[in-house]
Amino acid sequence: MTMTVETSGNDMLRLAAAIVTSADGRFLTVRKRNTGFLLQPGGKIEPGETSEHAVRREVHEELGVIALGVRFVASLSAPAANEPGVSVSADVYVVDVG
Repeated sequence: MTMTVETSGNDMLRLAAAIVTSADGRFLTVRKRNTGFLLQPGGKIEPGETSEHAVRREVHEELGVIALGVRFVASLSAPAANEPGVSVSADVYVVDVG
C-alpha cells in the first residue's frame, strides 16, 4: 500500500520512515542533526511522490544503499523532534537493503 501525497500545512510534516534490521534482530537508527534523538532512516515525502518511493530514496541518500524490498507496516503520528508546535505523520516500512 502506498499513498501519493501533496504538501500540507506548515504544522504537519509528511514523512516516510524505514525499519532496517540485521539478521540477529538489531535495528538501525540515525541521529537527528543537532539533537540527541535517534530515529529510523527516512525523511520528507516530496510533492507528488509516493511514500514507498520516498523511503527508497531516503534510504539511498542517508545510508548509501539500495532498498531491495519494502513492506508497508503502519502510518503513525507524533510531535516532531526539535520543532515545537509541529507534528509528523509517517508511513513506516520494513526495508531490506543490499
